[in-house]
Amino acid sequence: MWHWLVIGLLLGLSLSGCERRSDRPVIVVEREASMDAMLSKLVGDGTPASIAFADVVAAACNKRIIPVDPHDPIDAEILGEIDAAVATAVQELRSAKYPRSHRINSLAPELEVRLKELLNQSPILSCDYGRRVDGKLLRAGYPDLRVRHGETGRVIYIEPKLVAADALDSSLRTFYFAAKPEAERKILHDGWHLLLGIEYHAGQVELEFFDWHLVDLSQLRCFLKAEFHAGNSDIYQPEMILPRQESEQ
Repeated sequence: MWHWLVIGLLLGLSLSGCERRSDRPVIVVEREASMDAMLSKLVGDGTPASIAFADVVAAACNKRIIPVDPHDPIDAEILGEIDAAVATAVQELRSAKYPRSHRINSLAPELEVRLKELLNQSPILSCDYGRRVDGKLLRAGYPDLRVRHGETGRVIYIEPKLVAADALDSSLRTFYFAAKPEAERKILHDGWHLLLGIEYHAGQVELEFFDWHLVDLSQLRCFLKAEFHAGNSDIYQPEMILPRQESEQ
């Protein structure tokens, strides 16, 4: 669906902002000077080039990624509640004593469920899975969780990840965002975009969970990987299948 991103970039959709804030000035992430220049970097000569994720969200969803300011009292209060929920979730992972053979991919959905429960225990936050504009629940695709601050109505999108402790400096692709038609989008508000990375290591006997990191994606630069693809229903067409040649006995 990458063509939707390109269409969005070509349209140059404007940023919008309706979030209630504290008295501090609104921080705006500057966009690329020219959409043509942005597209040229992405698909011009085929050489990989990075683009601000904030620009991608603005063009694909017409929504603004708001940077986190840890020195702002409201931001600090929200971060404190998120930190407390994550700390509890990580401690529970450590106490569970998962065997080394446990599939790490199966833990990710469990982590989302538990983190949602813990965030809903906060007196100032509420949390739900990502939903479309019609309210339909969507577990797959970015972002996984949508948090709302009750007093200000501020929205925080959170993407939980389990990351191998020795792979933090790896260039392997681990973050994905697919631009979609308006009816299928899960980014419906201006707000924070956070990635939660919990470090793990497969010990000799069990999975070990170490530090965790809350990443502000307003500063993320990402890459576009355009590809041509086909499914089995496209490949195994009767008119395309070659007849078998009977060998002479």
